[in-house]
Amino acid sequence: SQMGLTSALRMMESLSTRQEGAYERLYHFLTHYLDLHSRSVSNVPTRSGVGAAQQQSQTSQSQSRINSSSNSNHLLEDDALDSALRHPFVVRSLSVLRHKPAYHAHTLELIAVSRRALVTRKFLLALTSGYDGTPPIEMGAHDPVQYVGDMLAFVFRVESEEADLVWGLVADSNSSLDGVGEKDGGEGGEEDANATDEADNDNAMDGSMSSTAVLSHATSGISRPLKSRVFQVISSLARHPDESFAAGGEEDGAAANDGGIGGHGPDGTFTAHDLDEEAGSARTHLAQLYEICGLLLYYRSAFHKTVARLVQGSGAAAPSEDDLDDDALSRCIQECLDEASVGFGASLRVYAALLPNIASLSNESEAALVQGTVARICEVRMGSPGFFSASDEENHAGHTNLKSLSVEFVVDSTVGAALSHCDRLDDAVALRNAVVSAKKAGLESSVAAKWDKALSDQERTLADSLIDGETRHVLESVGLAPVVDALRDMEAVYVEGQMIASHPGLGPADVRSALKDFYDSLYSPPMPPFDQIRDPVLRKYARGKTAENVVEVYAKIYEALEATAVDMTTYPA
Repeated sequence: SQMGLTSALRMMESLSTRQEGAYERLYHFLTHYLDLHSRSVSNVPTRSGVGAAQQQSQTSQSQSRINSSSNSNHLLEDDALDSALRHPFVVRSLSVLRHKPAYHAHTLELIAVSRRALVTRKFLLALTSGYDGTPPIEMGAHDPVQYVGDMLAFVFRVESEEADLVWGLVADSNSSLDGVGEKDGGEGGEEDANATDEADNDNAMDGSMSSTAVLSHATSGISRPLKSRVFQVISSLARHPDESFAAGGEEDGAAANDGGIGGHGPDGTFTAHDLDEEAGSARTHLAQLYEICGLLLYYRSAFHKTVARLVQGSGAAAPSEDDLDDDALSRCIQECLDEASVGFGASLRVYAALLPNIASLSNESEAALVQGTVARICEVRMGSPGFFSASDEENHAGHTNLKSLSVEFVVDSTVGAALSHCDRLDDAVALRNAVVSAKKAGLESSVAAKWDKALSDQERTLADSLIDGETRHVLESVGLAPVVDALRDMEAVYVEGQMIASHPGLGPADVRSALKDFYDSLYSPPMPPFDQIRDPVLRKYARGKTAENVVEVYAKIYEALEATAVDMTTYPA
């Protein structure tokens, strides 16, 4: 009995030693087969053949051939590594290494590091030399929206590919191992249903990287170059006046003020040349910046969905917002979105403050400028899937900076600034059209009603001013204007006991002639058409009010003439 127990222990110890050796050989095989120790981001080309051709014509062809062959070699290496990581034997090997947490964790870390180097190289090559048959992304840097859109599209494609690869390594490896037991006739089918549910939990317990951690580390190398380029585009479109010549020499300040909203004068002030450029480019820059915000919103949602599918595909519960923000690229996109929204809000406020100056240079009214700007922004909003992939509440949840992207902010900033300069009915109509455009783009009914009321009040004020002027024209046409002016002058110099007929312009012949002309005009009253008022209700009000004013003036003249011998102070003013 004792000898049997000792023999069993020796056999178990021998099997354990051999198993440990097998795990170690498998670990070394994977690192050698996947070449995990030697992959790096060294020798990454940073200049495209096109850029070299512009500098030196003799070296451009050779440089282009070198870059072309280098790109081909990199493509072959990338395809080889992708194929190796998807090979069933590699997947099974990783699943076997789960029983040795130290080997499994270190292998995943090495894979994540190698993928980070490969993904970073892909992105840099795509920027400068082109990748997989596409032209260099930086060739489109002259168009900010296309430039940012191409970068985000390429990064999203890389993120999706890496997510599929990580799913195969981290999640499928567990189900692959259980599938072997099922094939051998065990009860692996029931275990397979629970295996993927506990995959990431097992990784966390044994110290291995989770699927999201592997994905985040593999794509983290893209974050910095992507962020720096997007920030550069945003700063060029949304330059603020107080940033001119900031924290640097004259050379840095001049470079920083290339494009965007800002001044080149001393202390960031605007010169006449700045305002002239501003009048022609501000609307375009605002629309481009808003479109970039829409792209960032769309791809933020797309990245979140990719990470959520990876997490849920591993059997875990639905990820929280914090889990999604742990992804390196998701954080990068969110930071770019915050910067773009802040830049757009500041640029829109600067534009609203400069409306009088821009209007004087562009020969357009402030209201016409606002109508065109709001219509352009709303057109961009309705054409961008980023603003309608979720509600504004979801887009702005936890990010107060994103409220500057709402239609309410756009209308309040622009229409509110132009309303104080609204001195014509055409301006009121233009602002009302801007509110109508904003309604189509999702402006809340309560906000729209507020601005409709403010514009109606402004239209009524402008209409009353117009009615007073037209009333004077009608009085001159019907002959009552001289009598009204004479009565007003008489009240200013009136002496008690003075007769009305003694005042110039109020003699019997003058009054009789004026009243005769007035009576004759009643057969065809010269009422103004008020064609400049486009609102039919307001036009009807203006014509009726003008007629009432003429009747009121006639009544006051009649009363003054009738009461002149009793009390002169009752004459109309």
